Amino acid sequence: METSGSFLHRQRKVILFILILMWTGAFAATHIPARYIPSQIAGLGDIVLHGIGFLGLSSWLILTMAAFGVKPVKRILFVLLVMMIYGALDEYTQQFFGRSTELKDWLTDTTATVVSLILWETILFLAQRITRTKVSQNK
Repeated sequence: METSGSFLHRQRKVILFILILMWTGAFAATHIPARYIPSQIAGLGDIVLHGIGFLGLSSWLILTMAAFGVKPVKRILFVLLVMMIYGALDEYTQQFFGRSTELKDWLTDTTATVVSLILWETILFLAQRITRTKVSQNK
């Protein structure tokens, strides 16, 4: 969906704004001291929370990059690298806020990112292919 007429491209500024809000919110939420986290949220468990969080963050990063026309290979490599580094830094800095640093959380973050990449890159590929087919049929 790298064409200038695509929905993602037309909405790229809104998509970028939402991405910035999501990342800011995620960073703030993951640095709340454990004693202040409501039991209903904490009860979901780290694996579920990390999975949901990183699926969301990586999904929106993929869509933002697609909206700005970044090609798939660069997008995949960038998202994977950024999310792995962010996950590691996030885990490391949590210890300064009364939370634990755990390898399994980082592995969950990375797994969720890979799942998100597979899902969205497949959807974007198929959408682009369908669009090209329709355009060529209308010629």
